[in-house]
Amino acid sequence: MVKRAGPRFVVFVVFVVFVVLAVPTVGVAMLASPAWGMPSPLPTPSPAAVLASGTVNMFPPPGTVAASPRTNITLRPVTPTSLGTVGVSGSRSGPHSGTVRWSSDGTAAMWVPDAPFAPGETVTVRSDLAVRGASGGESKFTIERIPPTPKPPPSPPASKNLPSGDTQHFITRPDLEPPRLRVVTPPRGTAPGEVFLTPNGSDVQQGPLIVDNDGNVVWDHPLRIGHALDFAVQSYEGKPVLTWFQGTVSPLGFGSGSYVIVDQSYQQIALVAAGNGYFGDVHEFQLTPQNNALFTIYNPVVVDASSVGRSKHQTVLDAIVQEVDVPTGVVLFEWHSLGTIALTESYQPAPKDSTQPYDYVHPNSIGSDSDGNLLVSGRHTFATYKLDRATGALYWRLGGKKNNFVMGSRTSFAWQHDVRNLGGSLFSVFDNGASDAIKTHKSSRGIVLRVNEATRSATLEEQFALPKPILATSQGDFERLANGDYFTGWGSQPEYTEFNPAGHVVFDVKLPVVNANTKLNSYRTYRFEWHGVPRDPPVVVAGASGAGMAVSVSWNGATDVATWQVLGGTGPDALRVLGSQPRKGFETTIMTSSSTPYVAVQAMDASGRVLATSPVVSPS
Repeated sequence: MVKRAGPRFVVFVVFVVFVVLAVPTVGVAMLASPAWGMPSPLPTPSPAAVLASGTVNMFPPPGTVAASPRTNITLRPVTPTSLGTVGVSGSRSGPHSGTVRWSSDGTAAMWVPDAPFAPGETVTVRSDLAVRGASGGESKFTIERIPPTPKPPPSPPASKNLPSGDTQHFITRPDLEPPRLRVVTPPRGTAPGEVFLTPNGSDVQQGPLIVDNDGNVVWDHPLRIGHALDFAVQSYEGKPVLTWFQGTVSPLGFGSGSYVIVDQSYQQIALVAAGNGYFGDVHEFQLTPQNNALFTIYNPVVVDASSVGRSKHQTVLDAIVQEVDVPTGVVLFEWHSLGTIALTESYQPAPKDSTQPYDYVHPNSIGSDSDGNLLVSGRHTFATYKLDRATGALYWRLGGKKNNFVMGSRTSFAWQHDVRNLGGSLFSVFDNGASDAIKTHKSSRGIVLRVNEATRSATLEEQFALPKPILATSQGDFERLANGDYFTGWGSQPEYTEFNPAGHVVFDVKLPVVNANTKLNSYRTYRFEWHGVPRDPPVVVAGASGAGMAVSVSWNGATDVATWQVLGGTGPDALRVLGSQPRKGFETTIMTSSSTPYVAVQAMDASGRVLATSPVVSPS
């Protein structure tokens, strides 16, 4: 049984990040937790000071130490009449010409240079605008030093193919081979909705997958190339949509790709790419009410890492948060960890090979606080950062070596994922408690913290864990549902669970396991309500069965089918009802007592309304 936090002892359970950076072998000893006593002073300069210094924000912000050579320069809020003249020059590349692109709402101007900047140079932007952080009408930032091509990391152990018995197969859709899921705890009073996951590992088919509580496929979308992660229901232009990351995933644990948005008919309506020469990362993609997109970026640059005992020319992953205007691709916001978070704040050991990227922050979630500012989770620093929504200035750190809060009993989290504000002062965290190489806690858990910004204190409200503790060394999420339940995807562990508010397991499902070293996993696993209306018609396969027929039908992505009705006749235009049967799982087979040369099937909802009719086929 899972218990709520309080005076009773509770088994720990945590969420894990996607893939951990390959590092020199570290013993599996417990890592000492940071001191949770007197909090560190608040960061300087304070957001208030930054906000007071001007009225226009520039991105990359003045003082950025590792901007992209292909960066554009965004100024907001401005209008076409207030922009005026903007002059841009590089300390090595000289004056630059460029053009201006505007955001869809006309309040942000993105100056696009005609040629890239030179690595390591200082860029000066001159304007008559009151730019925050500018001095004497000039704003300066530095271009990154580009790292050498790294040596390839060690190859992971060869995985075994998923046994055929652990894969689902369908007569109507032989192209779909999703994993077979095992329901351990049948649903008891769960929240409404379907389960959204992205199975990875072994030889499993990659792609977004929606299943019901019985593990039956609702929608399967296998990809021909690449991976899909962070598959979710969001809102875009006031309508529900499906979103996911699509691209490649480095063995070092970060991605390179873009973000897909599809509508309720599963048609792509937008493809979002990172701006300023970057590639989007797997860990987060959030659509805002303004139809903007927030996401993470991992960018390798060369910096002096002597503060952590490494090379002065060490390749380091700069953790970047970017926001773009979806319709235009204009960059509206960009924050860099370098220059704000020191390498010494990390709990992740730095690789001895200077060409191997040091993933010192590992950002894995972006969310909004109750006041609209941003919360960014840093897995490798054991900290959550609150950033000013307009400027990117740092308000505070919750957790980590420079923690600004007094942490109460059992509030310490490590290697965490998925930090969210639940409303007011409540925060949820998937506390992994471990990486692949280092164990900090004995098990993973989902926790709810009360964070009091006025008193700079954090206390544990409740925590959720499985009766038999498991340790998720990467990935994971912890989602509060509308009915008060909590839904947990255990990341690297092949399992997902729903807890009721009292902490009891009301639903639990496991993914297939080949052996101890070969498991399926899903970066995040969610529960959402979803209404899908596919544009493609149902698919039918019919065959003779005695004096009658066996008619199999499926409709990938349809959520409203209650009954399948079989039609048959001597011609395509002379069909009559032969029988019907309630929908059963993804694929339903209906047996008829007679055979006809032409067959079709109609999808009907609970009220008997015909939703769609399949093409007419001839039995084989």
